[in-house]
Amino acid sequence: MEKKEEKGIVRDYSSDMSALIKEQNNFLIIGRRGSAKTTLGFHLAELMNGFIGKPVYTFRYPNEELLAKIPFKPTNITNFGHLHQLVDCVVLVDEAQLHFDVLNKKVNEDLKKLLAVSRQNNVSFIF
Repeated sequence: MEKKEEKGIVRDYSSDMSALIKEQNNFLIIGRRGSAKTTLGFHLAELMNGFIGKPVYTFRYPNEELLAKIPFKPTNITNFGHLHQLVDCVVLVDEAQLHFDVLNKKVNEDLKKLLAVSRQNNVSFIF
């Protein structure tokens, strides 16, 4: 893992990263267009799959051919209702704004309920 020097002190971030991926967490990745947000999301999913064996799912990922080439073989889910049935896994939602209208109160309530039970179901979401 990356080591960073801060005012003469070398810090090893591997233990921080290990704690992040071993526990149930939800992640929100933000950044400019073209800043590798999708790549970071897939990398986090791959780490969780490799280190702790969690299966990986994607939500409405548009490029099935690309998913087939990924070494850890994520499963694409297209029905929002199926997300509530998942346990002990990682779900990557790429380009979430295309799937969830944040101005729609019902959509916000559905997302709130989904994230509220994600800890009990041991599901980590990456948006």
